[in-house]
Amino acid sequence: VHTRTIRADLVGRAAALRGVPVLNNIVNLYPDDSVGLHGPVAGAVLTSLVRRTGRAARLLVANAEAVAANVRSVFAPAPDRVRVVYDGLDLARFADAAPADLRPVGIGAADRVALCVARLHPQKALDDLIAAAALLRNEGGLHVVVVGDGPERPRLQTAIDRAALGGRVHLLGRRDDIPALLARAQLFVLSSRFEGLPSAVIEAMAAGLPVVATTAGGVPELVQPGRTGWLVPPGEPIALADALRDALGADRTAMGDAARDRARRMFAAPAMAGRFADLYSEVS
Repeated sequence: VHTRTIRADLVGRAAALRGVPVLNNIVNLYPDDSVGLHGPVAGAVLTSLVRRTGRAARLLVANAEAVAANVRSVFAPAPDRVRVVYDGLDLARFADAAPADLRPVGIGAADRVALCVARLHPQKALDDLIAAAALLRNEGGLHVVVVGDGPERPRLQTAIDRAALGGRVHLLGRRDDIPALLARAQLFVLSSRFEGLPSAVIEAMAAGLPVVATTAGGVPELVQPGRTGWLVPPGEPIALADALRDALGADRTAMGDAARDRARRMFAAPAMAGRFADLYSEVS
């Protein structure tokens, strides 16, 4: 049994009672994700249950070294039970997408776009991105575009309006044309406080975009500073603004090409499938 996500990991462990090997694909951080996704009470209960039933899983396969470190710290499993297999995505759809037309939201064809794809949740620290955008208001033709929805949207829109950034920071909500939006952007930005291995960054790299992001969780396993993007500490909007400014003046084509190559080599679906096939053979 191969499971992924907190509740599925717990349910899947029941198979161990019948002698079926259980492989938990760990993609969440504890307690950050368990509390962030399910609230403080339910999150604490889920974390406790994962700890108490940990022996039922034959292998704990993290999707990043940072996630593996979190598993070791919080649950203290035997070292040989923890493995790392990077997520692999279907990257072909990001290869040759036609750019989205953003003129209907006030972004001209010659304007530059820093795109963020994220849930509107405190985890993503979008306040910091808005603060960085305010520091960049004199960068001509720069627009920060945030795609996604969530409970923070009304508060974030209020923050944008109070900073008089309504024409420069755009909350587009949920969209089903992410490849086209990535094709329209000049760079990708992620301001998260904590992360596992964000798929949005892998998709941006596959689309040939340099990435400006924080050092949260597994992000440094994706982004190579000076080669495929820029990394800054979480919670530092001034540093984020400085990195975005540097990105706007850099050779983004070369960095984007390097990012695309890295995504195809390390984070494509066939590589992940091969690694898991080996692990299935090991536990069967």
